[in-house]
Amino acid sequence: MNNAALVLMARAPEEGKVKTRLQPALTPAQCTSLYKAFLGDAIALTAYIQEFTPFMAYTPVSSAAIFEQLAPPGMELLPQRGDGLGAVMDNIINGLLSRGFPRVVLIGSDIPALQPQTVRRSLALLEKSDVCLGPSRDGGYYLIGAQKQVSALFQDVPWSTPRVLKVTLDRAKQAGLSVELLEEMGDVDVPKNLEMLSNEIAALRRSKGSRIPEKTETWLKNNYLDFKEGPGSL
Repeated sequence: MNNAALVLMARAPEEGKVKTRLQPALTPAQCTSLYKAFLGDAIALTAYIQEFTPFMAYTPVSSAAIFEQLAPPGMELLPQRGDGLGAVMDNIINGLLSRGFPRVVLIGSDIPALQPQTVRRSLALLEKSDVCLGPSRDGGYYLIGAQKQVSALFQDVPWSTPRVLKVTLDRAKQAGLSVELLEEMGDVDVPKNLEMLSNEIAALRRSKGSRIPEKTETWLKNNYLDFKEGPGSL
């Protein structure tokens, strides 16, 4: 296979189970509708980048029917399997490498401002390194790419903490894996991130040739003013 594999990591948009750290500034229903917008834009982005074969890795396993409705033609679905996030990502990367894909790139579903050129750049970086990481401002990463098995990166990582990226880089050094970094970006986990997101999308609108996350932009237009002026305002 000449194409790399691009895998969108996705969770079923069930109320009370997505973007819960945005509460109580947002209601559970608003958190769910925001995540649905993120997911819709991320699916469109994944399918758009022709240099990759698109996949969506979903959880929980029981939600297959939901994702069969969401996935566009040509996007293969993979159930997330493994004990914890590290094992899940390791299984996905190893499984797709074993299928003959020369490079595998995983992205999160809550980076709506992510641009195709950033994802494409990961391929160029993987030509000269074992691993590519896209650092997020909260200390984690929004993208990980590999062109070989990198199981060492997922051992004893304190997931959902500001130390994820640092520990991952330490694991890579210990294992003798070369790493290249993409630009830093912000994901949306806590209420203050919404202002950042609104500003990022406005900047994309001013930048010729940028890909606009239209579902997320529409959500912000319909909800963000109320959010700013409400009791959980910024």
